[in-house]
Amino acid sequence: MIAPNRIPLYNEAANVSRVQGNNSVVYRFSYFILAAMLGGVCSQISWADERPAPKSLWQTALPPPAAADQPATMRKPWVLRDREIALDLPLLQVLKDAGARPHPRITIELFDGASHELDITSTVSRSNDSAVIRGTFKPPSKGDFTFVASGNLLVGTMQLGDRLYKTEHIANGRLRLLEIDPEKLPPD
Repeated sequence: MIAPNRIPLYNEAANVSRVQGNNSVVYRFSYFILAAMLGGVCSQISWADERPAPKSLWQTALPPPAAADQPATMRKPWVLRDREIALDLPLLQVLKDAGARPHPRITIELFDGASHELDITSTVSRSNDSAVIRGTFKPPSKGDFTFVASGNLLVGTMQLGDRLYKTEHIANGRLRLLEIDPEKLPPD
């Protein structure tokens, strides 16, 4: 039997308004949660486009003071320019790891003051803490490079446009960056 419309008692009216009040709080709170989630997703999307700043693989190092009893080293005729460099050792360790993908953005600075970003295409790691790293330079630079890393040393050749550069080990973990004149370079 259907109950006729009747006026709710005082206690019944209080219970009905309390249930309606709880629903409206949950309803309003769900809009707040939805807005927060959408804001978080949108901010993650905008941050995803920001690439981290590139790190330089080496910096110019000051040569040690020359001892009075050591003769000055003569520059070879095929070397146009040279300077000592110091490697970023933690970055070198990442570079040697063939499983480290994607690599961080890595740049090198030669003699022109511009930074050239590396695009690493191949890393072959060995069990004796050495690796062969090959790749090209990212645009606008044009060229390629091959490095051999062993322990804390990095020797290699870089061809950038029509210019040729090399890194060589001097002594006691010190490295030198060279710009080479290919026409004056003796044959191997």
